[in-house]
Amino acid sequence: MTIAESNFVLVDTETTHREPEHAELLEVAARRLDGSLRLVDRFVSLCRPTKPIPPAASAVHHLVDGDFSDAPERAAVEDALSAFLPSDAALVAHNADYDRALLGDRFAAFRWICTERMARHLVPDAPEFKNATLYYWFGGPKITRALHGADADLDVTEFNFRELLARYRVYAAETCGGDAERLAKSEDLDTMLAFFARPYVMTHWPNFGKWRGAPMDDIPTDYFEWALSSRGLTDCDDDLRWNLERQMRRRGVAT
Repeated sequence: MTIAESNFVLVDTETTHREPEHAELLEVAARRLDGSLRLVDRFVSLCRPTKPIPPAASAVHHLVDGDFSDAPERAAVEDALSAFLPSDAALVAHNADYDRALLGDRFAAFRWICTERMARHLVPDAPEFKNATLYYWFGGPKITRALHGADADLDVTEFNFRELLARYRVYAAETCGGDAERLAKSEDLDTMLAFFARPYVMTHWPNFGKWRGAPMDDIPTDYFEWALSSRGLTDCDDDLRWNLERQMRRRGVAT
């Protein structure tokens, strides 16, 4: 299936907690675009939680317990969302791992595209990779309705996805160097997904630890050696490990 033949469904959720394993779904919005990124249909639903909403969560999205007196329960929302999604849909979300984990097994088999991950590959010089920051960095128009409602957040995700897909095509054209066969293959949806699944180059250390936010090139080699050792980082994901090993190779140190 090519990008032009695809059904893209943008997804955003509002929840009770930052960690999906502890979170309850409060609201879900979805927006279906065809392969030309024309809007086809929209879906928005509240979802009644089983416990009171923590005040810290309400402070983010401004949903409170009183909003849910007539809201459907989780099973009904899942049924409605499932009916909305084409069977071949590619689901698009910012920080897609969160939404995929939150929505659970019923939606895990779909292809998922993460706009944060797209941005980390295509615009590594962005000031940060939050959804709204990317939106304004890309030159999006002033946002006139409050964010942190699921459908409002999709205005931002949709703008960013359009921008990032255009940049992916520019990147593909530049790297294919006039090879028509390679360029055509880059328009295959699975080829694009495989590209964004690859590790991305980190120009700065992630937002934790003693080197929080520091340029990778400024961090001493012995810290990378420690991080890669058995006594080093215990939660080192594939992207960070790849970057640690990349830095060691660039410095001529075997790993």
